[in-house]
Amino acid sequence: GISEYESLRPLPGAETDGRRGTAMCRDRGFEVAGQLIGRVPRQALDDGIRAFCERAEQRARAQREMALLVLISSHGMQSSDQDQVFPELLATDDDGSFGFDVREHLVSRLNGVRLASGGALQVVMVFDCCRQNSSNHTWRSAFRLPSLSNDFYLALARDPGRAARESAGGGRLMTHVLELLPYAHPITAVLEEAGR
Repeated sequence: GISEYESLRPLPGAETDGRRGTAMCRDRGFEVAGQLIGRVPRQALDDGIRAFCERAEQRARAQREMALLVLISSHGMQSSDQDQVFPELLATDDDGSFGFDVREHLVSRLNGVRLASGGALQVVMVFDCCRQNSSNHTWRSAFRLPSLSNDFYLALARDPGRAARESAGGGRLMTHVLELLPYAHPITAVLEEAGR
């Protein structure tokens, strides 16, 4: 829920998403391994993601089954030479010319997490971020991820996310996911329902 920016418009709805998502997860009995809400400078984003991944790895060592839920509501960006699946996240102090590489710093790390049972970790990721590039694959059609050893389930906003502002369409995906979260079991059912 990164909502405050030095070079971009604020996203008060993203902060609401972050607080509501945290509360919803706690209410369901999930362990909240990390939260980044409001002002989140680049160093705090890097440190927070690293700590989250380390915590996931520690917990996985003692688990036979485990699912991670990653909820992201913020400004995002994507230029034609960047990742065609994941948005790059913008921290509070980013100027919009360079974003946080989700594939490298989050997906790759979580893909390396191993359960004690040797089974696949389930990672459910919801991105309610604008993309800044109308030619990216997720706007137009289904997309393929490279081969991953863990099970990743993705929901990416197509409205487009928060659309760099608070608007009628902005934030619709996260709002819907948070409405479904208390009732969905297994957690992957959230994405099945949200995708309808």
